[in-house]
Amino acid sequence: MESYPHFLAVAATAMRQILVDYAKRKHAGKRGGGMKRVPLFEIESTLNSSGSIDEARSAALIALDDSLRRLEEVDSRQSRIVECRFFGGMTIEDTATALGIAPITVRRGWTIAKSWLFQDLTKTLEDAL
Repeated sequence: MESYPHFLAVAATAMRQILVDYAKRKHAGKRGGGMKRVPLFEIESTLNSSGSIDEARSAALIALDDSLRRLEEVDSRQSRIVECRFFGGMTIEDTATALGIAPITVRRGWTIAKSWLFQDLTKTLEDAL
């Protein structure tokens, strides 16, 4: 069923947009729309926490989205891999099918993209201080 992974990839893009838009709207009404700084080590834990999108999680989503946009300029395929895996919850195999690439390429891209995002978020947070 090859169309299912493609549907999941589209759904992952939509989920990313919905979550980030919600986070931005939530921040727009607080303290004049200013962004709260979130330490890098908290980004993963706040994004993985269950429950509502609180202020820290909103800031983490916005920071991740900004970093993903920068990654897209460098390597759009890696950005799509992160979108499918993180926002869509897709497996390696489903991501590979949806993007028309080999599973090993997805694994490699996922590893490289996570490293790139960590470095980019670290630099962004250091520059903000």
